[in-house]
Amino acid sequence: MLHLWDGVVMIYVVCLQAIMEEADLRLAETKKESYEFDRDIMKNAASTTQGKVVAEKIVRYFEDRIRSRVRQVPCI
Repeated sequence: MLHLWDGVVMIYVVCLQAIMEEADLRLAETKKESYEFDRDIMKNAASTTQGKVVAEKIVRYFEDRIRSRVRQVPCI
């Protein structure tokens, strides 16, 4: 009976390792996107006095990000 539990525990360990790896990848991706947003949008926004231009840049930035993610998803 104890041998059976060893197998179950190993399955859980492998699943948890996969979850942790995915979380690390997502965290790295989020940090990269945050850096790019600050670099591309926010640094330029500080020097601009017109709010309308900044808002348009932000909308365009997110639309481009959504389009790029849609392209990455494989079609079934």
